Amino acid sequence: NYLTGIKYELYQVPFKNEIFVGLKFKEVCMILYYKLGMILIGLEIKVGNQLKVFVNPVDYVFTDNDHYGYVVHHEKPNYIEVNSMDLQNNSAENFYIMHYLKRREFTNSKKEFL
Repeated sequence: NYLTGIKYELYQVPFKNEIFVGLKFKEVCMILYYKLGMILIGLEIKVGNQLKVFVNPVDYVFTDNDHYGYVVHHEKPNYIEVNSMDLQNNSAENFYIMHYLKRREFTNSKKEFL
C-alpha cells in the first residue's frame, strides 16, 4: 500500500468560474473523484483583497469567482480536462452521479425538516 500511495502528490488546479457555480464543495469532490480520480481536499478563495486557503469547506457553495482547488492525484491534472467536464444533468454519463447527489441533498433536507 505504501508503494501505491507514494505516487500521489498535491497539486493546485485552477477552476473556471462558471463550471461549478451553485455546487457545494462536497459535490465537486464527488464529481472530481468519480470522473477523474482526483481527491479534492481544499480551496483557495479570494476573500476581500486576500487569498485564503480552506481545507475541506464541506458546505461552501461555489460562486462565479475563479477558484483554485488543491487535489491529490497520481499525475499533474490537465486544466482543460477539469474545466471542460460535461456536468449536464440529462447526460447519460452523469446520470448516476447527479442522481446520487440529488438523493443525498433530499435526504439531508428531509433530516433538517424532522
